[in-house]
Amino acid sequence: MRILHVITQKPFATGSGTYLSGLMAEWGREHPQYLICGLNADDEASFPIGTAPLSVSPVTFERGTLDFPVPGMSDVMPYRATRYGALTKEKAQALLDAFYIQLDEAIEYFCPDVVLCHHLYLLTAGVAQRLKAHPSTKDLPVVGFCHGSELRQLSTPRFFQDDVLTGIRALDAVISTHSEQAEVIAQSYGVAPKRIHVLGSGFNGRIFHDLLEERPKGAFRLVYTGKIARAKGVPELLRACDLLAQDMEVHLTLIGGSADPMEALEIEEAAAGKPYPVVLTGPLRQEEVARIYRNSDLFLLPSYYEGMPLVVPEALACGLGVCVTNLPGFGAWLSPYSDRVALIPRPEMAAVDEPTPKGREAFVRDIAEAARTLLPKVRTLGAADLSDRTWQGLARRIETVIHGLSNS
Repeated sequence: MRILHVITQKPFATGSGTYLSGLMAEWGREHPQYLICGLNADDEASFPIGTAPLSVSPVTFERGTLDFPVPGMSDVMPYRATRYGALTKEKAQALLDAFYIQLDEAIEYFCPDVVLCHHLYLLTAGVAQRLKAHPSTKDLPVVGFCHGSELRQLSTPRFFQDDVLTGIRALDAVISTHSEQAEVIAQSYGVAPKRIHVLGSGFNGRIFHDLLEERPKGAFRLVYTGKIARAKGVPELLRACDLLAQDMEVHLTLIGGSADPMEALEIEEAAAGKPYPVVLTGPLRQEEVARIYRNSDLFLLPSYYEGMPLVVPEALACGLGVCVTNLPGFGAWLSPYSDRVALIPRPEMAAVDEPTPKGREAFVRDIAEAARTLLPKVRTLGAADLSDRTWQGLARRIETVIHGLSNS
């Protein structure tokens, strides 16, 4: 099977990039692949290397007609990015035109058996419409992947909203991570439920696994991985650790980067004033993240909005207890691991990623309470069985969907 991947964003950063890279690494063992992706002018990209051929055709931003950074599906990205709300009609068309050049070339010379597009938004919609409108490609299966962040973008109508809805409805299939998300996709885009496939997510089980060694004694080691941003609940996490530190010894590690220097500085200054150790590592390679996990006790993700974060199964696979906000779909998704997961009640919200002042105060207490429920037992938990949540398992499920399209 010859697979063409399309993504507007960088394919090696954020959750959707990790998702794409994980699948590419898995399929690279036997399937020829072709990647079209967005990069900023000074990016040094690395891509999964497999035994099967891989071709990469980047669309370079910050030069020529694309004189702006690569668009980010979240309004806060861990690298230079353009908000979709800042795109003018001219910039949006320049983006599509640049990607269409690479798309047409890939269709002509690579001859894919399937096209996999990430994020149900502007580019995916454009690719679907373009391919379905041409007699030579109208029967080529085009599959869209929902990562969650695009649903937030869709909630703010923009001048290209109708084009997005029309294009997404033209997809042959949509891949969703959980059933609640699938319902939102059907309602928001008007996609027929029978074309939406709930397949979960995946992670690299070759990197993230528990070595079954005894956990470190002494202070409880807490860890967070994600954007260092207010929308991820990092300031509230720090305040919750203040409460925990009143009657136990804790160490906190914050892994990740931020695209907002002022916001990151505020968080760094708050962390520097704590009476317990707080380490901000910046972005790390997955191997280093896994090493930190295996030397920690509890993973916390107090985010106000998420799709289906890959960092959660990665942490579970390394033997950590997990405290995560009870966002849509998370309860059912994590129910098999209820002995090692504490769901933090989502606070009263003023906006999608902004709690009310009252909700924020309650959230701080709820984060601390969730951690307290797990910390007494985290060092006695055995390894969780996540064998069906790996990239290999997800790749096989996606292949089943693709084969169904090819045979229909």
